[in-house]
Amino acid sequence: MLKTNTPNFFKSNTTHVIESQPLIDTQGVLAKPIRELCEITGVVIPEHADLSTIVDVTQKAWNQRNSGKERSEFINKFSDIEKTQILSCFQKLGWIDAIEPTKVSYDDIYVMGAKAQTTKNRLEYLIELWEQGIRCKTIVFLSGQRELVGGQEDEYLEQGLKTESEMVKKIWLETPKPQALAKCDYVIIDAPKWIDHNGKEQRPNTVGTIEALLNSSACPKKESSNLVIANQPYVARMHLQISDLLSHCTIETVGPLSSIPNPAIYLNELAIQLYAYNNRKILSAEKITQRSLVA
Repeated sequence: MLKTNTPNFFKSNTTHVIESQPLIDTQGVLAKPIRELCEITGVVIPEHADLSTIVDVTQKAWNQRNSGKERSEFINKFSDIEKTQILSCFQKLGWIDAIEPTKVSYDDIYVMGAKAQTTKNRLEYLIELWEQGIRCKTIVFLSGQRELVGGQEDEYLEQGLKTESEMVKKIWLETPKPQALAKCDYVIIDAPKWIDHNGKEQRPNTVGTIEALLNSSACPKKESSNLVIANQPYVARMHLQISDLLSHCTIETVGPLSSIPNPAIYLNELAIQLYAYNNRKILSAEKITQRSLVA
């Protein structure tokens, strides 16, 4: 039986370097926190199931993106006790606490694009790291042609902006920042939409954004050292995808302490990461084309 006392997951004043726990060991056994998550959420994994079967089961049980929902629309069907148990498992996996850089100097810092508030949070973390002495040559915003969302990004829609990349530039220019950071060169990657196997237009995802980076003048140089800023609980998956696609250079992925209270978002992320991990085993890094994964 898991402990049911309610810890304070989201108000830690201390960030620290951690590594996310592997999801599956070398024998193909799911990590203990994931097995506990299956028990808590009533997900039954067949005995001796291979990874493809595990992916199928968890996609059906946990991936609410498959129904076309945005993360802000995910339904939390869990009790307070179950919520505490679920978040405890994800803390064990290393998906809640902050992950900090291991060095002070990088060639480029990549800031992952997102909706307005998450973009601001990631930019705040960049500023925090800069004030701690982290430095780079260029700031690269990995964004794209996602249409802005009414009700969540009205501030920018009302200014006539239409896409995430336009909004990211606006936020960057308007955010107060240290003078040296403000003078730093910056590039905004504007990844295009793509067409899925059903012929439906989809917004850019992580993989598509990295592909746009590779085809741009901001493509990282061979053997360069680069820092990616995301946020929890997405750091582990983004590192998996980005380090595969940018295998010619060194990638370190970091992010601030999670502030997301909805356990359904973590479970969805786990389902997506198991899917990505399975694709990684099947395909070589050069052939990863996870276009069916809406990240």
